[in-house]
Amino acid sequence: MDYLDSDPSFFNPFDEGYLKDDRCPASSITRAVGEWIKEADVLPSLGTPHSSYTLVLHGGSVPEHTSRVFRVLQRDVAWQTALDICYARGLLPQSSWLDRRLNTTGFTYEGLPEAVHALSMNSSLIRTKFPVDEPHNVEQLLREHEGWSAQNWQDAWASHEPGHLQTEPPVPPWHVLRWQRVIR
Repeated sequence: MDYLDSDPSFFNPFDEGYLKDDRCPASSITRAVGEWIKEADVLPSLGTPHSSYTLVLHGGSVPEHTSRVFRVLQRDVAWQTALDICYARGLLPQSSWLDRRLNTTGFTYEGLPEAVHALSMNSSLIRTKFPVDEPHNVEQLLREHEGWSAQNWQDAWASHEPGHLQTEPPVPPWHVLRWQRVIR
């Protein structure tokens, strides 16, 4: 008998202990937060008056930790920008519009890098209540990865650090939020 099988609660998804080593995958941060940012970003183009809506990304009682988590999004939009530049300069073979959006690792949302660069603590449309670090240097990223193929970019995407994140008190641990179905 396997030692894991001896603890019946280990594989019970309704038991808090089942998820105790669970962490938030960094790869999900950009897609989730990016969706909010892009939804707010398009509101003026849909006729919403600028002063009628503000998306506030709030750091709560852990603004420094929130800044570190937001750094993941900044890293990802820098990679998306670097890939866009590689395509524009002919350094990578241009994929179709659809293929770029569905099958290209590193592409999140159209216009997300620009929206993230425009964020500040004073913006009227989208703002933060935590300090936002300087954006990653895209030109340096391009120099460091000069000569890379599309496959190299895709393979390196999975090696981003940190790979997983944990919450900080007073927010409950990530696994507790999942166990209580606050986050899926």
